[in-house]
Amino acid sequence: MRQTTGLLVAVVACGSLHALPASAADAGPEKPASAADEAALSTDAENTALAALAGRPQQARTSEAERLTPLSVVLGPDGGRTVRVGRVYRGVPVIGGGIVVQLGQDGGFESAESSLTAPLALSTVPAVDAVTALAAAVERFGRPNSGARMPSLAVDAAALGGGQNRAPHLVWDVVVRGTQSGEGDTHVLVNATTGKADRMWGEEQTFAGTGHGVTSGPVAVNNLSAGSGLYHLADVRTWANSPCNKDKRSCGTAQLLTSTDTDWGNGANTDPQSAAVDAQYAADRWYSYMNGRLGRMGIWDSARKAMVNVHYDHAWANASWRMAQEEVFVGDGADDARSYASEDIIGHEMTHGLVSQTAALVRGGESEGLNEATADVFGAMSEFTADNPWDNGDYLIGEKVLGAYGRDMRDPASVDIRYFDCWTPTAWAADPHDSATIADHFFYLLAEGSKGSIWGNSPTCNGVEVSKIGRDKAAAIWFRALTTYMAEDETFHRFRTSTLWAATDLYGECSAEYKAVQRAWTAVNVIHQIGEDAKCDTAPPVNYKESTTVTAIPQKGTVYSGALSVSGAPQPKSPNVYVTTTIEHTFRGDLKVELIAPNGTTAVLKNPEPGQSADNLFATFRSFGFPLTMNRNGTWILRVTDTVDGDAGTIRGWTLHFE
Repeated sequence: MRQTTGLLVAVVACGSLHALPASAADAGPEKPASAADEAALSTDAENTALAALAGRPQQARTSEAERLTPLSVVLGPDGGRTVRVGRVYRGVPVIGGGIVVQLGQDGGFESAESSLTAPLALSTVPAVDAVTALAAAVERFGRPNSGARMPSLAVDAAALGGGQNRAPHLVWDVVVRGTQSGEGDTHVLVNATTGKADRMWGEEQTFAGTGHGVTSGPVAVNNLSAGSGLYHLADVRTWANSPCNKDKRSCGTAQLLTSTDTDWGNGANTDPQSAAVDAQYAADRWYSYMNGRLGRMGIWDSARKAMVNVHYDHAWANASWRMAQEEVFVGDGADDARSYASEDIIGHEMTHGLVSQTAALVRGGESEGLNEATADVFGAMSEFTADNPWDNGDYLIGEKVLGAYGRDMRDPASVDIRYFDCWTPTAWAADPHDSATIADHFFYLLAEGSKGSIWGNSPTCNGVEVSKIGRDKAAAIWFRALTTYMAEDETFHRFRTSTLWAATDLYGECSAEYKAVQRAWTAVNVIHQIGEDAKCDTAPPVNYKESTTVTAIPQKGTVYSGALSVSGAPQPKSPNVYVTTTIEHTFRGDLKVELIAPNGTTAVLKNPEPGQSADNLFATFRSFGFPLTMNRNGTWILRVTDTVDGDAGTIRGWTLHFE
């Protein structure tokens, strides 16, 4: 399947990775005969993965101070299994840095990947006490709250993306209880050395906005007999009759909706049954899509289904997947008259549940944006395959509820300038619903192409044109990447690699589908690191150049690496120039990195960082230092200076691209 190298944790091996025809991928492997059989096979897979990692500490980036714990086992379409493994370091749980293990059809070990570049090596003794951390977390939360749980220690090893180069560090994990309408618990991570609140995230996955009306029209829904001549919907509860749900608090008891007949709702939100019909129908369509098209029996790949709670809370313009309850909650809008139970929104929230049982993406950074994008993709795909004339399939998210729409995958920034059309190094710090549109845009381009679709042309970030492969193939690639290759702290650039591995599995390396994935990611500015893509015959855009010249970096010296010659470059759209570096070094804080333009203009990409002791500089930098009037044609040079004696390094390559 995959082979490891000293430079990258894992790269695509030459040739096909379990190349399957589309029909075989759709059919999927034969499922175990019973839940007990599946449990036994999962346990065997976990044991095999742990035994394999125990004998490969260098590949797994583990040390004797760590204990590995299986998180999930996913059966692949080829009969192999993906085992995701978490870490506990000196008795402290680790956020991010997990290991994705691939087992073959015969159950044997094939490969392992981790986002860590070296084994964990840090103290687990906090310099800041728990009481101080709690106060810092409440201050960072910055809203009314009803208190916080006593902090617990963790190691934050999550790769947030954006070239952050974060070293794993000890944190206090503080859970603050919010009091705003529909608000759940929020995790705040406080650096246990400095006392600074690093980042925070909510425990629930949400879709926010304002809206209108009942969405699905006259549809078939599942009923269950409740006895005594009553019926109730299979997977829906209501909070409409809860005695306290109108006082701006999330309290009360959810009830099953019952009816004396099998004719539910009146098509208006004034009848509590109408929104319940929408929720039941949307959930059924999502399960049908997952099982019929992708071969997965819902969230848990079993007969178990998640409950959907409608009419939740008062004046709550939202819907959410709540991990603690493993259920979906749906509000009625700011005026309590517009249920959020549309096909794409329910599908979006159900997909958050699926993500929690597969890649288990961590909150914060680019992985959370990818979580939201994954939910957008399969919410939209569920809507397409439902083929409901009351809510036609499209690439708009929430359009039946919000009056307009929440996100447009074809042209994200046309809806709101907060939404990202293209990747930039600031994406890791953005609201995940805003950064999600980078991957939304990639999916649209892959499915429909950049020109000629019935929805109109889709603008790309650098003039790259993309040919469509169809949404079913695009979704199959995404699903394969989600269930088989995504790491818990996935970044956009690593997800590019994951989708290329998935495209290789399904359609073959350098197939038309593989090359379309390459171009679609390039079109949203997610450019590959040196060595990660196969060298197919897809011509790069004229505003993208790559150097693979290997250059040694002298101790306390300067080196000029791999001059790149640009010709025929179009008029630039912005002053942004991006440089991606693949530099091995034993103390990256010593390095100064500069880009020299054809006219001699020099931009500093990175200054030395005293005390930054982490290894390697695999990062993307953005420079604003080159005006629009400057001609991009000519020779560009990367200059790297090691400012301190005692550490060695090598430039493996670098890329240049501009908008």
